[in-house]
Amino acid sequence: MSAGGGLAIDFTLKYPEKVSSLILVGAVVSGFGYSEHFTTRGGRITLAYYSDPQRLLNYIVNEDPYEIAKANQTAREKVRQLLQENPQNMDFVKHRLNQQPERPAISALNEIKIPTLLIVGEFWCVNSFKSR
Repeated sequence: MSAGGGLAIDFTLKYPEKVSSLILVGAVVSGFGYSEHFTTRGGRITLAYYSDPQRLLNYIVNEDPYEIAKANQTAREKVRQLLQENPQNMDFVKHRLNQQPERPAISALNEIKIPTLLIVGEFWCVNSFKSR
């Protein structure tokens, strides 16, 4: 997801010897900032949602058109479960969205010299895989 991809980029720039390749899915780039459209989810929420973890969880799981494809109930329930089991991940006041690394990636992307696959798209899904 976006934040994990951003973390992977920042880690790669800080510790290039520890990363041999990247697969980034809709990654954000530190130093680029977030648009008002992003933080308000296209004008659907106010910044007050970020100070109420339960309200934000309900929005992400049930209403956000960008987070989970509407028809994917399996993904919706998995996200709900993960966020309920890890409520600290919903505390955007404490763990600010705009907290930047020591060296933002925006001006250093050209330093990434390893094979990198960038993926962007409109929908994602969660599949259950059974071991054979």
